[in-house]
Parts: sequence; C-alpha cells; structure tokens
Amino acid sequence: MIDGKSIINVGPEWRSITGGVSAVESQYSLIYKPWRHVVTAKGAANTLMKYLIFIKAVLTLFFLFLIDRRIRIVHVHGASYSSFARKNIVINLAHFFKKKTVFHCHGAKFKQFTANNRERVLKMLHKVDCVVCLSESWKEWFETECECKNVIIISNIIPEAKLSVGNKSCSELSLLFLGYLGERKGIYDLLDTLAQLKDYNVKLYFGGNGEVEKVTARVYELAIENKAEYLGWISGEAKIDILNRAHVYVLPSYNEGLPISILEAMSYGLPIVTTPVGGIPSVVKDNENGFLVQPGDKEALQQAILKFVKQPALITTMGAKSTEKVKAYLPDAVEEQLKQMYESL
Repeated sequence: MIDGKSIINVGPEWRSITGGVSAVESQYSLIYKPWRHVVTAKGAANTLMKYLIFIKAVLTLFFLFLIDRRIRIVHVHGASYSSFARKNIVINLAHFFKKKTVFHCHGAKFKQFTANNRERVLKMLHKVDCVVCLSESWKEWFETECECKNVIIISNIIPEAKLSVGNKSCSELSLLFLGYLGERKGIYDLLDTLAQLKDYNVKLYFGGNGEVEKVTARVYELAIENKAEYLGWISGEAKIDILNRAHVYVLPSYNEGLPISILEAMSYGLPIVTTPVGGIPSVVKDNENGFLVQPGDKEALQQAILKFVKQPALITTMGAKSTEKVKAYLPDAVEEQLKQMYESL
C-alpha cells in the first residue's frame, strides 16, 4: 500500500466510473492508505452544479493546505479545455502553499489543446514538479515540444481480470467496443465496416455513453440491427461478463492517450484491432496481439476483422500475447511506479 497521509489526489468523481480518469482513480483508491481525494467535477452535473462543485473543491484544498502540515504532494489528474482550467487553479493554489505538484495528463486531445493555448499550457507545465504521462511517445512530446524537465511514465492501472471459462460463442465472431460513442472513437467507421460484413457470422456488441441516439439510428440506417447490439453503459458484473464472452476488442480511434478499455480487454485475453494513435502502439503490436489500422481506413479495418473470421486460431494466440503484455498495468506494478515517483519528489 502507498502511505497516503502526505498525498492528495485531485480530479473527477471516482466512486461512479464515467470515463478513463475516474476508472484510474477508482483503482488508485484501493492502493493508498488512507485515500485522500478532492472532487473537482462530476460527469452528470449541470453548469451551475459544476461551478459549485469546483468552488467547494478549491475551498476544501485551501483549508487542508492551511491546517494539515502532513500534506506534501498534490497529485492532479487533468486533461484539456475545462479540465485544464480547473486544474490550473488547483496547481497555482498548491504552488502558493509550497506543495509538490504532479500533473497527471489523461487527455487524448492535449496536443491539439496545447497548440491552441501554448503559452498558458507551458506556464502551468513549467510550474509543476512532475508531469505524468501514459507512454513513451507522450513522454517524448512533453520533453521536446513542451520542454518539461521531469516527465515520468505511469502505466494506466486496471484491475485483475475475473476470468470465466466456456462463455464464448462458437457460432459467431463476437466483436466488442466500449467507450464514448462519437466520431473520435471511430464508432461510425466500425458500423460502416460491419455493414460490409453482412455475409459473415460477425456480431458487434457495443456500450458506452455519448451520441447514443445518433449511433443507434445509424445502426438502423445501415440495416445491421441483427449485427450490432447496444448494451447501454456497461460496468460491474455486466462488464466482466461481456469481456469474458467477446472474441476481439475493436477501437478504431482518431486520437487517444492510452485507453483503459484496451488494457482491460487485453487482461481478459482479447486480441485488439485499433489504430496507432497516442500510446496505443506501446501495448498493441501489429500482427502480435492484434492489428493496427490507420484512422478512417475502413477497408483495412474490414480486412483485420476478417482475419479472425478466416483464422480463428489467432484469437487464442494473439489473446495470449495480450495477457502477457498487460501485466505492467496491473495494481502491483503500478503501485511500485507510483511509490518511486513520490519518493523522487
């Protein structure tokens, strides 16, 4: 366990998982003793409530910094846009009280955000004591493009898989997509590709939030309602069940950090079909534990899926490689990485 008396994590609500950051924080809560966390945002809150939640967070931090001399490190989980604006204020407050600060970047669009807000972003990054990122490519970007001096890779943490035997269908190739339903994640490309596979025994199970009505309408427009099943927001036992039943995980994103969903799928022994964006190539190796296709290349996406139809043995061999590659993202390994970072500060 990590001795958490001197560390405060700051970020979105972690008890109800609504995205990758809250999923990471939820797992962190299990390896810190005590787990000290200040909530700066909640996913479902309206605009007024978001302001009130953040004001409460700032006041809470102010009084904690004022009265609790044990606090030495503020670990800030942030991304782009409104998240960055909130975390910038938190970091300035922590800096005023002379606390060590960690900016843990989870944002898939942080490079684009920085390009449009370079001066503001660099001012904050050069103020923090450590920048945490998710892969070697992100580390190189922070060091070269942002001139950050202390950049550390901390693997995205995932829980140990709860494997069950004998749940997979033998009559169809089951594809799985979990995440935000929108253009950035490539869900529309995936549905268009599925429409080209009508003659094959392939079915897509997809879950998540976002453009739900638009995506489900697209399913009916393409006449693939017997090929694509929307599962709603998937968590808990339902998520464990579908990960055990799926054959291949598909995420044809246009940009990413390092998706928790891919790591979780790998822990359940699934081969991955995805794109070489963000930190994904650090965990998915083309022709080893899956296939990498360029964003928007629906023909390549189709051919990658067909390889599993025509060579079903790949599901087992590539899945085994996924299980091996994901070990560095399990709790024991990540706990050690965090301890080393805190000790260095």
